[in-house]
Amino acid sequence: MERNTIAFEDSLDLAVADNGPDRIVPFTEFYEHKAGQKKLISYTTGLGLLDEYTQGFRPGEVVVLTGPTGNGKTLFAETIGQRLMRSQNMRIAWFSFEVPTEQIITKYVESDDYDKLGLFVPMEMKPGDFEWLKRKCLEAQLKYNVQAVFIDHLHFLVDMVVKSNFSLNIGAVMRRIKHEIAKEMGLIVFLIAHQGQPGDNEPSLDSCRDSSFIGQECDTGIVVFRSPDPLPDELKKNAGIKGYPRTYDGGFATIKIDKARFAGTYRKKITCQKIGQWLEEVGT
Repeated sequence: MERNTIAFEDSLDLAVADNGPDRIVPFTEFYEHKAGQKKLISYTTGLGLLDEYTQGFRPGEVVVLTGPTGNGKTLFAETIGQRLMRSQNMRIAWFSFEVPTEQIITKYVESDDYDKLGLFVPMEMKPGDFEWLKRKCLEAQLKYNVQAVFIDHLHFLVDMVVKSNFSLNIGAVMRRIKHEIAKEMGLIVFLIAHQGQPGDNEPSLDSCRDSSFIGQECDTGIVVFRSPDPLPDELKKNAGIKGYPRTYDGGFATIKIDKARFAGTYRKKITCQKIGQWLEEVGT
């Protein structure tokens, strides 16, 4: 009993004397400390509704881009990336585990302003190695002042043969991305994540493959899925029409901002169309 009392008293002395970086301070001191650091900046894309619903993207955030396979989530990620480079002079790094890196960069190499774009990629990819990804993000930041990273996709960072709870394993990876890359390095992380098995319900952040932690841990969640071509004018007012064959040839996509924590946005939809090499908002 006496030994426990002494140990407790020692811990009290240590707590009171703690003057480390994680010490407890009045909120005013915390505010003054942060005010003396670099001001938090929101980076916008120039896509009107996207910027309105998200209020831009901020360093330290994780933005999840999800949607069914082949529905345009990588294209939408590329659209965001090229807009940030061209309108904000942002430097970005692409880690493409799924699509070959040469396929990602071809459209930039062929552009007229290729020599002005701040796009950086690794010479080789190492899937399944989070520590490698973390080192490369830091290298990109220190060498080239990279401000945002795009990762395609989440499951290449997860041990697919783990015998423990797979959902918790994904949650742990999400948390490491958030704290060790986004927050500690002050980077914006755009993370592509696959959807689960398709069903009759509309794709959502909640239906990300294998784990609800994907939606819980991200700051912004955007869902991308194909939209049918508009009905002909003569059919638009006929609400009772059935069996009309809908087509998907026009390159239309629905962009659903399922969650934007900073802006307080919840389930707002934007219609986009592929025009040239990128997605553009239509009807705005």
